[in-house]
Amino acid sequence: MSDHARVTRRHFMTSTLATGAALAAPAWAQAPAALRSVEQITVLQLDEVASLDPLADFTNPGLQMHAHILEPLIDFTGPDFKMTPKLALSWDNPTPTRWRFKLRPNVTWHDGTPFTAEDVKYTFETAKGPTSVKNRYLARVQKIDILDPLTIQVELDAAYAPLLGSWVYLYIVQKKTYEAGGSAEFGKKPVGTGPYRLVEWQKQQQLVLEAYDKHWNGPHTPKRIVVRGIREAGTRLAELQTGRADIIFGVPIEMAKTVESNSQLKLVVQQGVRPPYFVFNSKKPPFEDRRVRQAMNYAVDREGIVKGILQGYGEVRVGPFSPTQAAFNPAGPQYTLDVERARALLKEAGKDGGFSFTWLLRKDFMVKDEEIMQALANQLGKVGIKVTLQFLESSVYTPRYANGDFDMAVNAWGKSLEADSVITGLRWLTENSKFYGNPQVDAAITKARATFGMPERTLVYQEADRLLREDAVGLFTHAQSELYGTNRRYPWQPWAYAGNAGLLTYYVPKA
Repeated sequence: MSDHARVTRRHFMTSTLATGAALAAPAWAQAPAALRSVEQITVLQLDEVASLDPLADFTNPGLQMHAHILEPLIDFTGPDFKMTPKLALSWDNPTPTRWRFKLRPNVTWHDGTPFTAEDVKYTFETAKGPTSVKNRYLARVQKIDILDPLTIQVELDAAYAPLLGSWVYLYIVQKKTYEAGGSAEFGKKPVGTGPYRLVEWQKQQQLVLEAYDKHWNGPHTPKRIVVRGIREAGTRLAELQTGRADIIFGVPIEMAKTVESNSQLKLVVQQGVRPPYFVFNSKKPPFEDRRVRQAMNYAVDREGIVKGILQGYGEVRVGPFSPTQAAFNPAGPQYTLDVERARALLKEAGKDGGFSFTWLLRKDFMVKDEEIMQALANQLGKVGIKVTLQFLESSVYTPRYANGDFDMAVNAWGKSLEADSVITGLRWLTENSKFYGNPQVDAAITKARATFGMPERTLVYQEADRLLREDAVGLFTHAQSELYGTNRRYPWQPWAYAGNAGLLTYYVPKA
């Protein structure tokens, strides 16, 4: 038996066993009876949902709803991102480019019709299309075959070991409904297989979900979830304080103590889950010289940002990965504050007299954005670098960023399970980037994608991490924490899905 066959056979057996009754129940499943019997909760998100079509909307408000109404083949859930079979009961890849999925039997759509491989094939073919927001996840797919009503086989153009981790966002849509009404209608009235079904959606008012009593894993708690989008933080907090909301997103740091001091409320903190990544255009001077990029990384005070401006609600970052992620390489540069070293590197690069540049920024892209950016500009000024901060609305910023029309810019990502999703999510690290290139990094990424053993693949990504940090591909500073407020009658805890710590379910997960 080949090494690949051994790995994939072991993977197949592990995924099959994951559905067994011997699996330990998550902490939520052992919640008190009072919690499990909650009839209705109200959740206040940061914004309105744009569409309930998972192939048309990839924003956080939409993703939160998609994951309640629809399901992927496989998920990675909870604080440890545990592999969780959803619509696929088991899977294997008999060759490096071929994947087979055995689908879960006796699953019904919310309209009562059976779920089959036809729905999966239709979803993948539609999601691969040019208008889909998920098409990058299916770019390698060459052929999709239905082997029987509950078995689907996918052929790729090249080996891609991280496939499962990247397909967690591919929510399966019902062929019949999607074909009949198209994206626009499905986006208003989706039919899913998930634990909740849509029962009401009044735009700019509320969206109501109800537990699906015929879900393959049984009905979930609570029975009803009311979701509203409210941008103003003070309004969200007032709703929580008066008992009209049970979970609110985006508690500002300055309001954290207000939540903590209320005996009826609880502040829930997810530490360091959302990092901003400050992008160098390394194909423009002076950033084509990595000594300049390294100098800037040594010139900033990350600890000061986290402990001072963020009041501890964050963590220091020195590269694409958190020190708690497997792909982080402890042997790579740590970039602690060292002003003298920064000045020496600038002198080596012929920039000891300093230089000026414009920093392109998107409004409201992170917590305390103006305060943090002013602090960074002041710190860089101490080594002779003069910064002009340019904040733009998203509609103006996005095309300029995509075209590489900047000296420095900003991107953002989450704390994810799969290293490849971090690297591909940070678009400027990929092979055809307009503003960065490194053949060694490209080679490491290609090797990792063809390495099926997780320990071996992690080592390759650690090498990529070391290269990226030595190359100072970006100015990495920190990851902000996410703060939520809850009503103690429903003592909610973050339960992640899609292998992403920033995406959470509102219901009580079941074993």
